[in-house]
Amino acid sequence: MNLRRRFIIYLVTVHAMLAALAWWLLQQNILWLIAIEIVFVISLAVGVAIVTRLSSTLVTVRQSAQMLREGEFTTRFLEVGHPDVDVMIRVYNRMVDDLREERVRLQEQQYFLGQLLAASPGGVIVLDHDGRVSAVNPAAARLLQAPAAAIEGRPLIELRSPLGEALGRTRPPAPVLSGRGVDRRTPADREVGL
Repeated sequence: MNLRRRFIIYLVTVHAMLAALAWWLLQQNILWLIAIEIVFVISLAVGVAIVTRLSSTLVTVRQSAQMLREGEFTTRFLEVGHPDVDVMIRVYNRMVDDLREERVRLQEQQYFLGQLLAASPGGVIVLDHDGRVSAVNPAAARLLQAPAAAIEGRPLIELRSPLGEALGRTRPPAPVLSGRGVDRRTPADREVGL
């Protein structure tokens, strides 16, 4: 049950008790009934105003959560004049600005890296966390003698034979044990210091 419904149930309960008291006072004295009715109307008006303000605050929270879920970082909220809500709105606006700037910065870096890899004369293969090829620059595609689309998405282990052949090797190098564990460099790589 959300906060708005709880508050409405509270208002209904309090006003039902006031109505019962008004009925009892009606039996005793009509002036008491008029006084209770005035209090009843004022209390109801204050309760409705509080629920309305609370609902508008919750609508703001729901809208901001929805925009974050959708990745919408261009919309900002205006302050509404309520101190607690305005603090939340300022935090949201600052967070959205930071996320938008970070997204733009990452897109610029991605574009620059893509341009750099495309222009690089050396073959570059980029792997994802699962060891699958996520990107291949044109030089690597030429070395592997396959289009980039045919290479991307494949596990690196499937490329060992074509990769070894492209580098002038017929089989993968045998691992060599060292003090740090298994050394998978080739003898030629060890001589060069790679």
